[in-house]
Amino acid sequence: MVCSSKSHPVYKLLLQLVAIPSVSPGASEENRIARFLYDWFGKLPYFREHPEDLRLLPVEGDPLERHIVFALVRASNKTAKTVLLTGHMDVVNTDVYGPLKETAFQAEACTEAMKNQPLSEEARKDLDSGEWLFGRGVSDMKSGVASASLLLARASENPEELAANVGIFFVPDEENNSLGMLGAVRHLVRFQEQEGLEYVGCINTEPVFSRTLETLPTLYTGSIGKINPFFFCLGRETHVGEYYEGVSAGALISSINLLLDGNIAFSDIYKGQRYSPYGCHKIRDIRNDYSSTIAAKAMAYYGHLPIFKQPGEILEELRSCARHGLDNAMERLQSWRTDFWKSRNAPVPPREKDQVLSFEELRQIFLEEQGEEGLRKMGHFLDSGPSEWDERDRALGLTEYMLDECALEGPLVVFGFLPPFYPPRINEGKTPGDQAILDMAEKVRVKAKELGTELLQADLFEGVCDLSYCGFSQGMEELRILEKNTPAWGAPYRLPSEELVKLNIPICNLGPVGKDAHKRTERVHLPFLTEILPHLLQEAVDSLSGK
Repeated sequence: MVCSSKSHPVYKLLLQLVAIPSVSPGASEENRIARFLYDWFGKLPYFREHPEDLRLLPVEGDPLERHIVFALVRASNKTAKTVLLTGHMDVVNTDVYGPLKETAFQAEACTEAMKNQPLSEEARKDLDSGEWLFGRGVSDMKSGVASASLLLARASENPEELAANVGIFFVPDEENNSLGMLGAVRHLVRFQEQEGLEYVGCINTEPVFSRTLETLPTLYTGSIGKINPFFFCLGRETHVGEYYEGVSAGALISSINLLLDGNIAFSDIYKGQRYSPYGCHKIRDIRNDYSSTIAAKAMAYYGHLPIFKQPGEILEELRSCARHGLDNAMERLQSWRTDFWKSRNAPVPPREKDQVLSFEELRQIFLEEQGEEGLRKMGHFLDSGPSEWDERDRALGLTEYMLDECALEGPLVVFGFLPPFYPPRINEGKTPGDQAILDMAEKVRVKAKELGTELLQADLFEGVCDLSYCGFSQGMEELRILEKNTPAWGAPYRLPSEELVKLNIPICNLGPVGKDAHKRTERVHLPFLTEILPHLLQEAVDSLSGK
């Protein structure tokens, strides 16, 4: 079976895609792979006859000027119904490969080189089987891109047999801030409004995301969300030798972190199953030099994967956590301070007044003090920030700048959100489109069984993916809460909020069986990729088309 896998068109295309080191963010190589796919589709007879249905679309507002590949095969019997397939063209870097860093983009050579590398027992077994291909992007997710491309190529051969239009769109930047998909949203709405396309489903081809020791083929009917809350703590400076005359920002942020990080009470429950809690991505003081002064500023930010919770509810969770964390830290400090001063027969100072502010509330204070000049000063600060700052650095830097300009005193905690935001999408079968996805999933499982394969069905793809942006049903109010509490919104990160609420594309994820995404041992199972997945994807497209 492995020999036949290596002669399969999807295998050959996969090798070509992997050979393009499209590490995100990177303008040159991400545009190179987009151009490669655009040219690949352009050689097909259908697109030579219908060049208007093959487009290289700019990611609007992208400082790297990257592009989206969009291709559409229209059914000969004119219809608005359109099934979309999608995937991302970018990959993460290869630093973890060490001496194989460059070889990682040559999948066959990388697989051969792995024979001389220290591997886990599972990875060694897979390598020795000859059924797995190793390399950066072979699983996440160029095998899915190759699979969707071949399906569209087959559809283009006989458009008279299609019951619905079939399209693909491939995006850059998914591994970074999903600017590619956010740019695609605008184009999809434009095609919906100007060309009358009716999207009956979007199939993403991300690889299996395993939460167990065994990795099995899985179809996902929804996608988990992701949101990145932050806390910025302001204490009061003092020399470490006069500790109790100040307030340590380190103590404040530590107290908040102990309440939030990993606390299962904040995790969502769905169908009796707990999902991931808040996890701390970064926690540190904010200072550039050494001195004997206690830390006066500190910050932490987190990742959280909600199932149902929206920005408004999460914001109130953050407010409660900030309030309780600050109270706990200050009560502890006051107790120790009391013991300290009493031991010296000195009067005990009262507990300092403290404050908890959302970023929106801080912004209101700043603009009230700065007047019309405030917005200009915020823009100037962002424009003059260090070039190495990413979106999170810019947001936290702006928060610090506004606190300094307002001369606010600690103890104080500001909380809000950092980019990126992925709305959760869960399918409860409440709409005709969602029910069509569930019906399709059952048909695909039956097809898999006919092919001798068990296909699992899961409610949520838990790896976070671009399917989150196929629509937002909670309304503009929730997105406005997010916008108002995300520092540096629009510089450059922003959601196409108005377009998002106009989309309501039913979603699913059906991709290859892969393992160890982002790791040195990233690999994809070739027999499933070449012998099974093409039939399952075709069944999914046919079902959503009403064929």
